[in-house]
Amino acid sequence: PLDNMGDAEFREFVEGVATVRMQDRLGEEAHVDLSRILGPLDVNRLLEQIIGGSTSRRGRKWLEQAKRNQALPYFSDSRSDAPPIYQTYLVERLNLSVPEEGTPAWERRAQHSAEIRKKIVAAYMSICRELSTDPWYASADMVIQMSDGCIRDFLWQLDELWTVQHLDAPRFLEERIPDKHQDKALKSASEQKMARIAGLVISEPRQAERLVDGLGRLTAE
Repeated sequence: PLDNMGDAEFREFVEGVATVRMQDRLGEEAHVDLSRILGPLDVNRLLEQIIGGSTSRRGRKWLEQAKRNQALPYFSDSRSDAPPIYQTYLVERLNLSVPEEGTPAWERRAQHSAEIRKKIVAAYMSICRELSTDPWYASADMVIQMSDGCIRDFLWQLDELWTVQHLDAPRFLEERIPDKHQDKALKSASEQKMARIAGLVISEPRQAERLVDGLGRLTAE
């Protein structure tokens, strides 16, 4: 029952399905490792690339401030080598104070940082909106979340990632797909899924299309 699987269990399952297919194609041992192909979720890395391609002065300001903050112990982030952009954004937008070492507030920094991490998705979406740009979708974590427990959705997304890379099977299994290419592939997979709805719904396909479109718009808002 896929609906009852957690993300970790579902990921193990779909990596197994993809591995079997790749072994069949190659006629030899192979292994699909999403971490190697897509990498882990790193919102600051995505934001650094988005801002780098933007002409927004506000975005440049956040990036410059984040680079300055990178040297401060409070902003240290073992999960990313990119500047702490979303943390810098939240500190500014929520008027948070940055505690200094040796103070009582500094002793509570772990809890404070955990509270900030809970807002990571909201910060990512908000920054992209202020930059008037679409968020990028990339990483193994996002692919698993977007598959929503559906093996077919996962395989459709992996197929688009395969197509955008233009690599033979062995290289596809070994090389990290650039975030920009991942974003292009995953958005293409979403568009194609929307186009397939009429063929997947037996009755009232037009109403189904409108329902999905409406839910998508509400989610975006």
